[in-house]
Amino acid sequence: MAEAAAREKVKVPAASRDELVAAYKRLLQEYIDRRPSGLRLKIARAIGKHRSFVSQITNPIYPIPVPARHLEAIFRICHLAPEEKQAFLAAPGFFALDSAAARAWFPWHRANRVAWQNA
Repeated sequence: MAEAAAREKVKVPAASRDELVAAYKRLLQEYIDRRPSGLRLKIARAIGKHRSFVSQITNPIYPIPVPARHLEAIFRICHLAPEEKQAFLAAPGFFALDSAAARAWFPWHRANRVAWQNA
């Protein structure tokens, strides 16, 4: 009984922001690495940034989150399968990281959820 009470008092620390960012960036990096070479350059051109910026936002080592305004372009260029998109969006803490990013992304996500499921 005392053991059970002691276990209840021990709280597992919540994942840090950097760990949450790394979790969904690992998925994105995996998806991009499975595509043909030159994809980072295509993404960079589509979002108006340098290729090194794309490398930073897709590498889990860097704590920079993927800007919500670039997600649509990244998904379109990478031709992610519906399952890949759903796994990315369901990654731990994706929407919990930045409520502004979630608000910016969510209307587009809601409108296209049915299209993804039917694709």
